[in-house]
Order: sequence, then structure tokens, then C-alpha cells
Amino acid sequence: MIDYYQILGVSVHASREEIRSAYRKLVVKYHPDRNPDPKAAERIREINIAYDVLGDPARRRKYDLDRTTYRRPEPTTPPAPAHRDPAYRRRHYAPPPPSPPPVSIWMLRYRKYSYKVSWVAFAFCALLLIDYVIPPRTIQERVISQTIEGRHRRDGKDHYLITILTNYGSRLNFVSSFRESFGEDRIVSVSRTRLLAIPRRVAASGQITERVPATLLGNFIFLPTVLLITSSMGVYFKDDVQLQTSLGVVNAFILFLCLLFYLLFN
Repeated sequence: MIDYYQILGVSVHASREEIRSAYRKLVVKYHPDRNPDPKAAERIREINIAYDVLGDPARRRKYDLDRTTYRRPEPTTPPAPAHRDPAYRRRHYAPPPPSPPPVSIWMLRYRKYSYKVSWVAFAFCALLLIDYVIPPRTIQERVISQTIEGRHRRDGKDHYLITILTNYGSRLNFVSSFRESFGEDRIVSVSRTRLLAIPRRVAASGQITERVPATLLGNFIFLPTVLLITSSMGVYFKDDVQLQTSLGVVNAFILFLCLLFYLLFN
């Protein structure tokens, strides 16, 4: 099968503008008025045919699909000479030639969107990592209301699942055995990340500090961790169409869950 990308000297991922620019350069180079080579006319004909296919989006998609599913014919080998001993039978085994896996047309159509989704997910993970590393910001807030969601006893103490609402509109959920220290009209110190304002800790008087667990940097940190791995693979393996499309779907789903948990528990 004729490789039109090789004729124009572009990659299989080249944009339409890159193909048009390569075509113009080749036409100028091999035009009979500029190139006295007798093979220049044949070269111009090949270049025009290649550009007619790759310059049209519909014909290019069909050519890419045919190109990925094209299989080379198996080479024919002459039969082995018969052995003199009739009891001897020589068996020849030739492994089948490797062929590229079939790629559906919708994978070729949406692979660029999958690659962009992987980049967005990777940038979101990088932002979370930077936000986690830099020192948090602490703000003094006043408790407006306190709700006890549950209670359990551990190490001889009663631990309460507390939900407080502050005058800044912060709704914080945490576990503490000092519910009086986080009661109404008490002043608490809320530590948040500087970029995304994710709550990390809440402190009351008497050196009582509790961790806010229900955040992307708390109990749900496994979501951005998995997203960092899958998005890195999606950015690195950009030439594998099937893997790129699958990782794009996975990254979009995990990114949606991260944003959902960020909005619900922030």
C-alpha cells in the first residue's frame, strides 16, 4: 500500500496546515520549470495524488482506516524436497506474521480529544500536588452551629462525628472527642490550602487540632493518585490509538469524580 505520508514527508499525526505546507514546498521543489530532472514530472504526480487524499478530511480518515487494517501477503516458499526415506516426514511451521490490531473509526476520530483530556487531568494533578506542598493558610472563624452526626467509643473516650458551620460559610466534618471546644460562638482556626482552599485542619483553644478527612487531600487522596498515573500514561503513550482512547475515557471519569468530591466536600 502506498504511503502518502512518506511521499509528503509528514507524520501520521500531522495537521491539515502541516500537510498543506509540505505540499507547497514539494511542488516548488519538483516543478518542471525549476527541476530539470526527467523524474520530476512523475514525482509531481505522486505528490498531487497524496495531497488529494490527505488534504481531504473524509478521504484521509478512510485512508487511515485502510492503512491500519492493511495486511501484507504472506511470502510463498517453495516446497521442500521429498526425503528418500518414506517414513520420514518433515514438518514446517511458519508463525503467522504480526499484524496491527484493528482500530475502529471512532477511535481515530476522537483520539485527539482523549489526548487533550489526559493533559487536562495531568495539569489538575500537578495543581493539587503544588497546592499540597506549599504551606497552608490559616483563618480565624466563628462557629455558628454544631451538629453531632454520630458517636463511638475508642481508647476509653467518646469520639464524636462533628459538623460545624462557621460565619464564613464553611461546613466542616471531622471527628473529635472535645465537642465543647467546637461549640457555638467558639473561635476556631481553619487551615486551608492556598490555591484551591481545601480544608486540612481545624483547631480550637487549648491546642486541640483535628484533621478534616473528607477532602481530596484526605481520605479521597486515592482519586488524584490514580488520576496522576493514568493521565501520565495518556500523555506519554500518544501513538497507541487504542490505549490513548481508553485512557482518555478513564481520565475523564476520574477527573469528573475529583471535581465532584471537591465541590461537595470543600
